[in-house]
Amino acid sequence: MPYVPPSISDEANKSSLLKNALLNMDITKSERLVQDGVSDDQYIPFEEKAAVARIVQNDKRIPLKALFDNLDPTDRQRLVDEPITDGVDTTPLQLAAEDGKLKCLRVLIEARAQLDPPSCNAKSALARACQGGHLDCVRLLVHSNAAVNLVSGEVTPLNAACGYQRLECVRFLIESRAELDLRSGQSQSTPLLHAVTMNDHQIVRTLLNARADPMRASVDRSDTPLANALICGHTASLKVLLKADLSLETMENALKIVKTWGANSRHCADPKEREQCVRLVQRALERKQTLRPQIDAGAAARAEAAAAALLAEEEEEAAASGKKKSKRMAKQSKPIEADDAPLPPLPQVPAADGGELTVRDKLLFNSITNGESAGRARKLIQAGASVNAREEGFTALYSAILYQRVDLVRILIDARADIEAPV
Repeated sequence: MPYVPPSISDEANKSSLLKNALLNMDITKSERLVQDGVSDDQYIPFEEKAAVARIVQNDKRIPLKALFDNLDPTDRQRLVDEPITDGVDTTPLQLAAEDGKLKCLRVLIEARAQLDPPSCNAKSALARACQGGHLDCVRLLVHSNAAVNLVSGEVTPLNAACGYQRLECVRFLIESRAELDLRSGQSQSTPLLHAVTMNDHQIVRTLLNARADPMRASVDRSDTPLANALICGHTASLKVLLKADLSLETMENALKIVKTWGANSRHCADPKEREQCVRLVQRALERKQTLRPQIDAGAAARAEAAAAALLAEEEEEAAASGKKKSKRMAKQSKPIEADDAPLPPLPQVPAADGGELTVRDKLLFNSITNGESAGRARKLIQAGASVNAREEGFTALYSAILYQRVDLVRILIDARADIEAPV
């Protein structure tokens, strides 16, 4: 028997029928009422938004898709993007992401719902999904080009995942190139600070392995992750942090912060736990201070070994070739004697501006002016040649530009040559 439209003259009653059909998840009745003309602008008020919210909360994909397919595009877009209730900045997309309703989330994305909120006051759908630990929803939103570094509701997605201890979401966001040291929230804290505050040593280790900065402090209290772990008495996170390459100054400042205002912190730990953490940091500080001369001596020894290996390699090349390999660039007016072979140890050569050039510095300038290979210049820099040394007032970078050595310019810039040095 064909469907007969209800004989109701009052349009408000029709709207009420649609609302009840949506609330009861009656897909057949909802489709018939929509086809009967209940899809005008006046029939998508607060009640229908609440009905859509209930459909999303129950993750009923078919009723939601049927409603969208039978609505006018303008009505559908307003129903998708407007908040579900007055006074609350939560759209159906954000509700689906927060509750982990993957089916409805997919329908809403297909309906071109706004992935990122127009106002930064509302937390984004991606941040809500991270907060709830709904990894499938996080993947869908990121693959749909949701902003992974958007600060919304005073939080980034990575900060939300760290604050609620969602390890899998943290790993996926790192793979999606989320910024590791982006501050957010009232305290302007980094994700690593949030992870330390929650004492989640696995997330702390994950962030450090991804090269998060262990010395980046918050803005409001200027406390580093190490100081935060000390104050909170979080031994597990503290041990992970101490394995990172922390500077002596960071350790000393953390101990000072604990003495200054650690006892007044709202996250203050049990005094015994804090004292245990302080002892761990003090022992690590003493060990690093003891080993520092050895570390410096080891670095110097490695540099000398690299220089000796370079000279030995050059001697072998010279012996094999039986002659010196030198070329002069075509633009030079007269030949300059190049010397690819190693030079015997020479005293330091005074520079024109009063500085001093080492043998390696001199060889570096020769490799630039004589048109030698970029590999030789790279080896000299690795062996300790200064990229900011001056010969007759000119830096190595200026000489490379003057002789149009693009390959050497790139090598010098990568080696952190001063690009703003005056000539």
